[in-house]
Amino acid sequence: MAAEHELIDELKSYVGFTEADEVELAALQGPASSHLEELLDRFYSAIQEHAGARAVFRDPAVQLPRQRRTLSDWILTILAGPYDARYAARRIAIGKAHVRNRMPQRYMLTSMNLVRQWFVELCVSQYRAEPERLTRSIHAVNRILDIELAMMLGTYRDDLLERMQR
Repeated sequence: MAAEHELIDELKSYVGFTEADEVELAALQGPASSHLEELLDRFYSAIQEHAGARAVFRDPAVQLPRQRRTLSDWILTILAGPYDARYAARRIAIGKAHVRNRMPQRYMLTSMNLVRQWFVELCVSQYRAEPERLTRSIHAVNRILDIELAMMLGTYRDDLLERMQR
């Protein structure tokens, strides 16, 4: 866990993620739960529209419902924290699952964009009348999603290095 602790601390420092961001993310938990089905529908609709993304699922009838629950849990834990070594370890495990299931990196990245858009829309719907709070919440979302991306991309890099060494 020492490596995960160092990684999460480094990433939080690099993007400027602070306790104030944790407060902003925690405040989005209720609204996110209320609007989560909208994100899930949008997310899986995008997969269905793209043959390459659909091909990642070898048994869609089994995998998609399970993946839907996994995505839901992932979204809610993004907002809940704590943002520590255990959080980093869980995120690295998600990245390794993407690699193990041969999810092309481009779909992981572009899926993150769908998630980011939804979060920004959620922030706007919650804080439209409070411009400073809106800005803080969007910055918090961007910081944590960039941390998530960095950890997931690291798993793809580690896999590539391992395959090159073999």
